Amino acid sequence: MSTKFLYLSIFISFSYANSITWIKTYKEAINLSIKKDKRVMLFITKPSCLWCKKMKRLTFTDRQVIKEVNENYISIELSKNSSEIPSNLLVKRVPTTQFISKDGILIKKVTGYWNAEDFLSWLSDVKKL
Repeated sequence: MSTKFLYLSIFISFSYANSITWIKTYKEAINLSIKKDKRVMLFITKPSCLWCKKMKRLTFTDRQVIKEVNENYISIELSKNSSEIPSNLLVKRVPTTQFISKDGILIKKVTGYWNAEDFLSWLSDVKKL
């Protein structure tokens, strides 16, 4: 009986990611979005932004948000001052989450902190665009 429980626990732990899979570079994110036919979710932040930290700590650790993001988007987090951000995607305020087509075209920009429930609503809306 305990062996079955162990296998079930291992299966469940591998079935659900514990965190959002963040890609390191914008170029890599775009290339992966083309390969996997997914959109890019670009989270723009800066080290001193308290709302950014809150969003990472609360919203991006929610199990449903993690599942939805990992299944449907290629995710990247960049600092507001990063030279990697294309000029058409520069922002004035953080946190800003941008949803980008695999062609690098902005689909939707969401500025500010959003709790998990509201962010899931944004994710649902973006899938329809």
